[in-house]
Amino acid sequence: MSSGPWTPKDTSSVTAPSGVALIDTQELFELSTEQMLRDLHVTGRVAGFPSIDGHTSHMLYQQFISLVECKDLLDWEKSPNTLWVSAGPGRGKTMLLTGIARQLSINASENPGKWFLSYHFCSQEGPELDTPAAILKSLIWMILRQQPGLASHLERSRWLTNRAFFDDPNDFAALSGIFHDIIQDKKLVETYLLVDAIDECFTDGDNPGFKDLMRLVATSMASPKIKWLISTCTTSEIEPSLMQDGGCFHLDLDLNYHPLSAALERHFISNISKLVIEKGYRENLKKDIVNEMQARPCCGFLWAEIVCRALQAEVSWDALDVPNEIPDNIEQLYAFLNERIGKLSRGDPFFCREVLNTMAIALQPLHVSELAAILDLRVGQIPVDTMILRCWAFLEARDGIVSFIHASAKDYLHSTLPSDAHANMAKRLLDALSRTLIEANTEPLALSADQDKILASTRYASIYWIWHMNKIEDINDRPEIIESATSFLSTLFLQWLYVLDVGQRVTRVTTLLLQLEWFLRVQLTGTNRSHILPVIRDAHRLLCFHQSLSDSDCPNAYYQRLSTMLYCPGNSAIRQAVISKNFPWILAFPTIEDEYADVFLTLGRPDLNSVRCIEFFPDGRLIASGSKDSIVRIWDTQTGNLQHTLHGHNDDVNCLAVSTTGLLASGSRDKSVRVWEYRYAIGRFDQREFSRLPGPVNAVRFSPDGKYLIAASGHNLHMWGFGTEADEAQILRGHEGDIKSVAFSHDGSLIVSAGDKGVIHIWDTESRTIRQKIMGHDSPINCVIFSPVARQIASGSNLTMKIWNADTGELDKSHTTRGDVLSLAFSPCGSRLALAICSSTIRHTRVFDISSLESRDGLQGDELAINSVSFSPNGRFLASSSENGTIHFWYEPDESRHIDTEKRELQHHEESPGLAMTNDGSCVALFAKETVRLWDGETGRPLQTPTALDQDHKCTMKLPMFSPDKQSLVFGSQNTVCVFYPSGSKPLRRFLGHESRVNAAVFSPDNKFVASVSNDKTARLWDLESEGNGSHLVFKVQEELFFVAFSNDGLYLALAGFNDVYLWVRSPSPPGWEFNGEISVGGYVNRIGSVVFSPDSKRILVGRYMTIEVLDIQNRNQSPVQIELDWTPEGLWFDPRSTEYVMTDCGAQSLNIPSSDLLEPPEWAPYRVLPDKKVHRYWITWKNRKVIFIPQELLFALSCVRGHTVALGRVSGDVLMFRFSTEIAPPQLPLPQISAGMGDANIEMVPTGHVASPENSIKGPSAYWKFFYNRTPTYTQLNNYLYEIPGS
Repeated sequence: MSSGPWTPKDTSSVTAPSGVALIDTQELFELSTEQMLRDLHVTGRVAGFPSIDGHTSHMLYQQFISLVECKDLLDWEKSPNTLWVSAGPGRGKTMLLTGIARQLSINASENPGKWFLSYHFCSQEGPELDTPAAILKSLIWMILRQQPGLASHLERSRWLTNRAFFDDPNDFAALSGIFHDIIQDKKLVETYLLVDAIDECFTDGDNPGFKDLMRLVATSMASPKIKWLISTCTTSEIEPSLMQDGGCFHLDLDLNYHPLSAALERHFISNISKLVIEKGYRENLKKDIVNEMQARPCCGFLWAEIVCRALQAEVSWDALDVPNEIPDNIEQLYAFLNERIGKLSRGDPFFCREVLNTMAIALQPLHVSELAAILDLRVGQIPVDTMILRCWAFLEARDGIVSFIHASAKDYLHSTLPSDAHANMAKRLLDALSRTLIEANTEPLALSADQDKILASTRYASIYWIWHMNKIEDINDRPEIIESATSFLSTLFLQWLYVLDVGQRVTRVTTLLLQLEWFLRVQLTGTNRSHILPVIRDAHRLLCFHQSLSDSDCPNAYYQRLSTMLYCPGNSAIRQAVISKNFPWILAFPTIEDEYADVFLTLGRPDLNSVRCIEFFPDGRLIASGSKDSIVRIWDTQTGNLQHTLHGHNDDVNCLAVSTTGLLASGSRDKSVRVWEYRYAIGRFDQREFSRLPGPVNAVRFSPDGKYLIAASGHNLHMWGFGTEADEAQILRGHEGDIKSVAFSHDGSLIVSAGDKGVIHIWDTESRTIRQKIMGHDSPINCVIFSPVARQIASGSNLTMKIWNADTGELDKSHTTRGDVLSLAFSPCGSRLALAICSSTIRHTRVFDISSLESRDGLQGDELAINSVSFSPNGRFLASSSENGTIHFWYEPDESRHIDTEKRELQHHEESPGLAMTNDGSCVALFAKETVRLWDGETGRPLQTPTALDQDHKCTMKLPMFSPDKQSLVFGSQNTVCVFYPSGSKPLRRFLGHESRVNAAVFSPDNKFVASVSNDKTARLWDLESEGNGSHLVFKVQEELFFVAFSNDGLYLALAGFNDVYLWVRSPSPPGWEFNGEISVGGYVNRIGSVVFSPDSKRILVGRYMTIEVLDIQNRNQSPVQIELDWTPEGLWFDPRSTEYVMTDCGAQSLNIPSSDLLEPPEWAPYRVLPDKKVHRYWITWKNRKVIFIPQELLFALSCVRGHTVALGRVSGDVLMFRFSTEIAPPQLPLPQISAGMGDANIEMVPTGHVASPENSIKGPSAYWKFFYNRTPTYTQLNNYLYEIPGS
């Protein structure tokens, strides 16, 4: 945009907002450059050139520089910014660029530090290896390898995005930013950037593609520090971007091939000479063949190579006929050779056709064992290597890897494939994968060496059965494929997950699986649809959650997979089957409500600042979020990876807007509006401060055509026009109160705004005047939007959502909500409307059908307010942001699933629940808001529907207590003590007398009394056998009381104040209680939280902040003995089986002094719930070893552990129940070494930052491993360890 107010400025150096320190890379990072380079996961092949005859490539280079127009092309001072070589298939492009690269490497070594070379050769080895992101990553890797002083740019991006790896194809955005920063750095030494076959980079779906890469090349050509050397087959798509500035020299080998023919002739004669010796030809036969070839037109290196292969396959007396039979044209040549395969004897044509079709449809080369598995060619049957030899004209096998001799051979065969090729491939891949996993008897622990070799045959199948299934146009007519996929996911999911873990392919498969669901939703009908879609969604959610555990510091991948399975929705067929079969030590596991099944991706972390607003970019690849910490973040919508952080505001970012042209506007509490232009080619956002307004900016919005930007601040709207000379905003006045929301109509002719006064204003865009006012809300309007397809306006206020006719101002529909409507979003088609609803009791998102205004879906909300909702541009999913710093992506509602939204609303509130468990662990009770729910400790299932309590008698204390006979529960409700009978045999009993909040209440050992303490500085002893309110005793002290406990014999009563414990002792004559003094714990900032008597009544144990203190009753002047913990105990009690351990809400704690929480718990209570201090998360542990991870999405408020039963009470009103076997312990996994699970490679585990030494490895990587996996020398972090390939 050359005119108007848009003038982008360079933001490579950004000043951090107040209180935010941007970077001091040397202080922030202790990582070595070597470690960061390993984290880039670049393939080993970038360290060498393609396997091309070096002599021939050098000759081709010599011929190249002998051309008059090319002699100065590699002289840095004289050469253009870009050398572009183009030619048809097999004309020598790769050979020429290899020769150039080798010569440049020699020159660079002779002139160290003068200039450098960074290169990437696209080779059809696999989709992940030749994506635009992979190409860019290779170039960055080589630049930083040679110039480590530039590594700070990679460091900076890692810190700003909180990421170590950039392995996804969509990371092109982040990598482009790193690349741009590097080439703009003044310290960069002149560098050649060489990319061969750049137009053959792999692109799929919405991922960045060839055009994105070429935009980066064209944009970066202006840098004086780099020069590009690229080759392509095509010219039409690439020419405009490269030739527009005149800095590119184009060498078309199709037009300038004759000067290079001498190198071709020498190459052919050299190969014929080798063939003569190998085949035993006579010398005159060699001359005849050479003469025959020289008489033919120059057809290129590929043509000559195929002739040599044909001669290799013929007997000597037919050799002279070969040059005469072979056509000159490459396409005709392939057709001729394909026809010859059809004339092979017996069944060879069929098997060769199967091999060729499989290789043509596959996205990458295959290992021989993979190809055999896919074709089901088993030992003793047709040997696949024999079939490969029969296909010599198209295929070759090197080190066990089958590939095409040239990309053009694959292109030809791909054009001849039958229409059902993808269907056949998908079915074969599923069958091969299922057979292998079943035959290997793959368990979720570790694989034996034999199983490793079997798994090598499923590497392609484990990922790309999804991709091929997604390409089947008539999928609805292929129920056998639907059945195969459903059966595979239902029965072999965990084994499949193991294979994906080993190859680090979970992220890729997760993206593919979601794309498959979207595809099937459109294509399938009837039973096919209902059969497979729930299973695919189930599997996708499991994979998404599994990904979220990657940074959880799991002891190893086994427990990561276990945690994944435990938190799948309760009705999951996959989950039920997997746990019962593979984890026999878990007897009961949580029932996760379906409400959590709708979230498939979570961005951010709960510890981040509030996310105030979100906005999708037009292509749906990215989503922007604005936060309370003044930062705008840019996320990838497929992987959830953070791509960019935009700094500029110095206060809350309140609102965002994205134009159809990709401009991003942000409004802040700092009174500024900023506009950011995303320059995709260089992965950067250029920004300018658009304007300073009188007050905080509450809303911004672009017009649909991108010509106008409007912002709401105070009582006025401020509007700018793009493409005009005016830089000043036009002010639209007319509101009497602050404006909270503004929007354009779908055609841009109208503007709607609303705010504090509850009045909707409709403006004419052209005249900037008010057309009408709509008065229909009784409270401030929080949000207002136009329908994207109709003249309808939706508005949301406190407890109300309304839909209006924009032309007449009449009310069309109205809906009363149970909370404030904070945000609204129409789906792109306008048929659905999403609401973010929030009150003191409700946190959820609801989706309505516009036609009927009936709720389609009520989506689980966060425990803190939902601030914003937005549909993706394609309408496939909904995003919501919340106060807790996260962004959730929700599945499109499934019409087959009916959701009880009222039940969901009941479950969301802010107050902490109350959790209780019987001493034997047989029953668990959770008090949440006005309800109480019971769970069976044996099965982990709810015993009954929630019992409603009236508003005046809700539980207000954390630790309600079961009676000794398990028949009743006591809890406090404000200033009332309540006894609840779960069986319903008696009504709720209330004891009145306290004048302030009841903090704790307990039953006496004989079950005859209840003791309670309160903020009113009294304790009361209630007689349960008396009628009505019950007679009671009152114990008064001089401070508020927080806990109460009876001794086991019932003779002592302890009352806990802030720092003191008050004792009463029962007197036999006259019957009653006498004050027995007090024990001071000491002056602490944190009050006493729990109290318990030792079984012999000689000691009192006090729980407070991260400590247990032991008090001696008989020696009260003695200082308490302190036991330090990693958690704060909420409750204390003793188990009859031992006096050496005290039981806490987190499990058994040893009383041996000196003691620590790391001492192993007893055999009869081995499980605990402990925090992980490194990552601020919780685990269930077995003898202090982490076994079950508690995810952030299911964070609990209270825990209760009894022996082998663990209960976690959640604010939502749910309990996560676990019961473990007393006979089967969690398996112990050896950590010194783990098998790689692919080929015959072994992966050693070495400390972070160290590389495994080759001499210490048992067996080096096979050729198969090198071919596919050297790109990932660092595999997975495991308790501060890295798996690395030996010798890599």
